[in-house]
Amino acid sequence: MKKIIFTLLIVFVLLFGCKNMKKGKYHKKVNEKKTVSVLVDTLKPKNVESYIEFSSQPEGIVDITLTSQVSGTIKEIYKKMGDKLKKGDVIAEIDNDDIKIQLLQAKANFESAKENYKLALKQFKVNKDLYEKSKLISGAEFDNSASKLKSAEAAMNMANANFKKMQRMLNNSRFLAPEAGILNFLYIKKGQVIGAGKPVCSIVDPSKLIIKAGISQTDISDIKKGRKVIIEKNGTILNGKITALGIKPIDRANYPVEITVKNPENKILPGMIVKVKILKKVYKNVLTVPDVCIKEEFDRKYVYAVEKDKAKKVFIKTGMNIDGNVIVTSGLSEDDKIIYEGLENIRDNIDVKVLNGSK
Repeated sequence: MKKIIFTLLIVFVLLFGCKNMKKGKYHKKVNEKKTVSVLVDTLKPKNVESYIEFSSQPEGIVDITLTSQVSGTIKEIYKKMGDKLKKGDVIAEIDNDDIKIQLLQAKANFESAKENYKLALKQFKVNKDLYEKSKLISGAEFDNSASKLKSAEAAMNMANANFKKMQRMLNNSRFLAPEAGILNFLYIKKGQVIGAGKPVCSIVDPSKLIIKAGISQTDISDIKKGRKVIIEKNGTILNGKITALGIKPIDRANYPVEITVKNPENKILPGMIVKVKILKKVYKNVLTVPDVCIKEEFDRKYVYAVEKDKAKKVFIKTGMNIDGNVIVTSGLSEDDKIIYEGLENIRDNIDVKVLNGSK
């Protein structure tokens, strides 16, 4: 009997002890505090720039199509596509043998007309003295010599004009680069017959780019001549500036703006679609937070800041959102630590562990 009682006593102690152990573990779990790991951004005043952004296609500072001023057969081509050209370089020439012959004839005609004019002028002076001083010739004879002088002068001027025309034709039979640049494209082939007014080649200078754009009525008042401009294409960034501003809309809505960009290494080529950013305004010494940090509660905006290892809800007022960074006008101060990672597990007054010092 004593043995049975002793056995029951042991079972009772074991059951009661296990129950108390479970109860102890439960209370330990309830009292266990949750700590959330976060990343923070320590606020510092900074200057923030806002931009007007759009896409455009730049042109070269030189972008011309050279056309033929005369007709003829292409005799020789001296340059090829992609060649660098200096102003005055000979690109190609027309067979000009006939033009040279015509030039010689025009020169001879001009020299002859010049001599005839000299003789007519000499005779006119003689007749003038004879008529005005001694009346040895009649008025009709004097008038006749004056008429011959006018005719000789007109013939000389006409011969001179024709001579200059043939000189221009000879000069125009050689196609010279009017500006320095790169020979972008040749429209001609050796032996081809080309007519006056037909294209010979295109010349482009990409060392400096021109962008022509339109700025809206809303933004034009913030834009000034000389304002900084950034051009971006596939990771390449070039700096430029506004060099010209129009004062009247070109399409009833947008004001014309011309931007010049130095491009010495030809990293961006004319015709490429580029991103253009015109500096609109600089906000100086402002505090900003990433827009992902901002939450709303009944139309009031707030963020979570870290104070003494706890998350604190801080209501704020905001200004412009510039590229995902929102200007804070009130509610925060310099050196405040704003949570930007780990927000999904954050609530007011929860314990946090900061894994970094600043963003």
